[in-house]
Amino acid sequence: MSDRTAVQLRIAAHAPEETEAILDLIEEYDLYLDSAAPSGTLVIGETYQGLEVRCGSSSEIAQALIARAPGAAFEVWEDPAYEWLGDIYRHTPELGLWSAECDANSVPLLRADEVLALLTSGADRTVIEERVGKTHEHALEQMIASPRPAVAAP
Repeated sequence: MSDRTAVQLRIAAHAPEETEAILDLIEEYDLYLDSAAPSGTLVIGETYQGLEVRCGSSSEIAQALIARAPGAAFEVWEDPAYEWLGDIYRHTPELGLWSAECDANSVPLLRADEVLALLTSGADRTVIEERVGKTHEHALEQMIASPRPAVAAP
């Protein structure tokens, strides 16, 4: 039996025809909402979670979402487990995929050598924000903040 950890998924936007594919993936990984939502409804901006999901599933979910719902904007992360850090994946169709190791609150963690490399690279703030995931985080938050209703699968 493989190691288990908590996985969280938040959809920020998607094309209407992708609703069913996203809901199927949520069901495949046995993710659920804490809030009550009608069955077959995708709730934008809410966090779907699974408490006992196989370690490494966040990467699989990210890749599957990009393949099955390329118009989806999302973030998926898994909590640290045992001696491993967690992983976070953020994606928008415009920005592509960004990933990093993270803590249990989905906060990206950078190693000292990564930080020093950024500081000594001469990169401007925009490049640094891209590399640490802030550009993706901000884009996802803007999408979630735009009023959108929950979407039922056809």
